[in-house]
Amino acid sequence: MFLRFIVDEVDRSSLAPAGVFVVEYRLREAHTLPRSDHQDLLEVLRWFGENLDTPEQFTTSGRASRLSRGICWFRPSAHDHIRKARELARVIDRHGIWVNMSKTRHPGYVVFEDEYQIVAEPFSGCRS
Repeated sequence: MFLRFIVDEVDRSSLAPAGVFVVEYRLREAHTLPRSDHQDLLEVLRWFGENLDTPEQFTTSGRASRLSRGICWFRPSAHDHIRKARELARVIDRHGIWVNMSKTRHPGYVVFEDEYQIVAEPFSGCRS
């Protein structure tokens, strides 16, 4: 079972529900967060920067013009990463944006993977 934390809005690049990293970036860029929440987000992001590689690929297509359809999922064994994603979700929730955890056994065509995560292009007709 793979996990991701999503909100009720569509990410323009993947056309899937936006994940917490997309939302936290938007919140920080709006410059409306209280200082403590801004610091909390930066602390969690620093942790992810030190403990999670940036995926090398987001699509099965070699064409640069294609949408980056890949969706990032945590492996269920990535306990620390999931815990930190929940921290990120709590900060986002405090700003009226409900974060939900999505699970799947079949995320799609895997285009990148490491010890903690996968990136998968959803199967045709699926937008997890």
